[in-house]
Amino acid sequence: MATLLPSASVGIGDWMLRITVLPQPTPDVLAARVTQLDAVSLPAVVHARAPVLLLERVVEPGLCRTLIDYRQRHDKVSNTVGGPQGNVVNGDVKRRHDVQLDDARLFAQPRDCLVRRVAPAILQAFHIGIMVIEAPIIGCYDADSGGRFARHRDNTSRYTAHRQFALSLQPQFRRGV
Repeated sequence: MATLLPSASVGIGDWMLRITVLPQPTPDVLAARVTQLDAVSLPAVVHARAPVLLLERVVEPGLCRTLIDYRQRHDKVSNTVGGPQGNVVNGDVKRRHDVQLDDARLFAQPRDCLVRRVAPAILQAFHIGIMVIEAPIIGCYDADSGGRFARHRDNTSRYTAHRQFALSLQPQFRRGV
């Protein structure tokens, strides 16, 4: 491995062209960061029936923490699903506790991540340009209370007919934990 000059900074890009800059890294620090990025960027083979696009690290961990903190501080709405008459409570379809993200300045941050990282991937994979991003709902599927969302469609009511895609961001998601 080449010796780096003391004043050198190194930029490393992953396969999604996200850049990490290391100011004055030692060879060991550089090698560890490359190994870490490679480990979280390994492709996954998923067998699914619906068209699914899996993207890693769409939102930075700090923003994920901010959104989770926002959710914990605000009133929750449980088991509300869209129907022909508007939103209704239906625990058979959905068991989740939601908070609507009403803070415009905070909303701008995940929206910008979606515009930068998700919209281009959807265009590349499905040849559809995203024109609308709804205000997000921050939800939690609580395993202790049987949290889940049954198979459904997101565009069956007059309020949701415009939807082409649903997006779930799952920071620190671990199946069964």
